Parts: sequence; C-alpha cells; structure tokens
Amino acid sequence: MILCKYLGSDGCVDIIKNQRLLAADPTNLNDPFEIKPGVIGTPDKVKTLRYFYNELLPERYSDTKVALPIFNDDAALKKIEQDLKPAIIEQIEKNLIWASKTLRIICFCNPIKIKDGDDVLLWSHYSDKHKGMRIFFETDEIKTLSNNLFPVDYSFERPNFDITDPASKIKIEDARRIIKTKNKSWEYEQEVRWIISLQECIQKDGRSYIPLSPKAIRRIDFGCKCESEKVIPLLKDDDNAYQHVKLYKALVHERRYSLKYKEINNK
Repeated sequence: MILCKYLGSDGCVDIIKNQRLLAADPTNLNDPFEIKPGVIGTPDKVKTLRYFYNELLPERYSDTKVALPIFNDDAALKKIEQDLKPAIIEQIEKNLIWASKTLRIICFCNPIKIKDGDDVLLWSHYSDKHKGMRIFFETDEIKTLSNNLFPVDYSFERPNFDITDPASKIKIEDARRIIKTKNKSWEYEQEVRWIISLQECIQKDGRSYIPLSPKAIRRIDFGCKCESEKVIPLLKDDDNAYQHVKLYKALVHERRYSLKYKEINNK
C-alpha cells in the first residue's frame, strides 16, 4: 500500500540518512482528544442496579455489610453515579499509561483519498510551511511484526462510555475504536495509522524508531519553498540504494489555489 508523510526537512533527512522511521507515543500526539474517550453519566436504573449489585458491591464492600439505599430514589441513583464515575475514569487513565508503555503509532496519509487542494493544508501544517518534503512509502517494504494498519474514522462524537453500563468496560475492540477515531475536522488528512509494539522499536535519545529499508521509499516531493540541496546528495550514496526513488517539485498553480508537481532528475 502506498502511503505518505509530510515532514520538515530535518525529519526527511533523518529518515534517509539513518534509515529509520519515527514511531510516536500515542499519549503524546498533537490533538488533546487523542485516545481519550468521553465519559457520560445518564443513569439507567436497570443498568445501575445491575452494576451496583454484581460488581461495585462485591469489589468495594466484600467484608462490610452496607445499608442499601432506596433505589427508587433519584438522589440515591445520583450518588451511585458519582461513585462509579471516578472508577471508570481511573480505568481509562490506566489504559492510557498501558498504551504509552507498550505501543507506538506511525501516522501516514493516504494520497489517493486526499482531496485536491487539501494537500496545501498538509504542506502548511506538517512540512514547515512548504519548506519541507513529502515522502511516499510502500508499506509492504516496512518490515514489522505488527500488522495493525488501519484508516482513521472521523466523527463529531467521541467514543463514549456510559458509566452506569457494565458492558462499557474497556476491551480490546474498544481500545482500537478509541485509537482510530478523530474529530471530523481532521478529515482532510485522510490519516492511516500503524500500531507498533514498543518491543519492535529501537530507542534513541528518548525516541522510538523502526528500521526502514531504502526500498520502502518510492517518491519524494520537495515543497514549493524547499531547498532540495539538503536531501538530493543523500540519495546519491555509494550503494545507489535510492536510485529508484522518483523526485518531484511542488509548484504553485498559475490559476487555482492548488499545487502541481513536476518530476525532476534523480541522477
């Protein structure tokens, strides 16, 4: 599958020179809503009672006889909700810590699905205001044990958990849903995510990387304000490892708010 990344010049140089790809901590992404589900509290009496009797009481009061509240009293149900909410939030926080200690994310864009003109935004936001580059990768050439490669779902609603519903406990499928859901406003990115085990990564200067074969890089586009002289010499190593890479220069369209791409020589 051909996917791409928009990068500043330094990020592109690092990939080519060191043959590695940065894998991000999922709790340290730029969107404050990343992998943080919402918590809702709209008490359903049946769900609340079931949760209270079957799970909360045995867990918290196993050695103590407690006076059960009158469950047709809305105030009593509200008290139960208040008791449940910190427990669910604590569980979510524990899952975030687990994700940070065990997982890394590599974020790509799907170039086929990016709408005409949206690449201008991507260049502006992720490629140092068009001074950087865009690298195309063949993911089949990126050798990892993890095959968790999936497109992001975009929604105006966060994945939510009803604190009064015992079925809302976070499970593996819930974790996937949380990781792969972003705000609808990010849809222009057409993001595809690769979930990598931290054990597969190489650690360097407090960051996580996966090794990258030169064969995985298929094309490099230089931004319309990019000085390509920084990168082109790196592509002409003694092994000719990058001779297959196609090079393009982004140019401002004469009439439209869009970019056009002109192939340049890689010899």
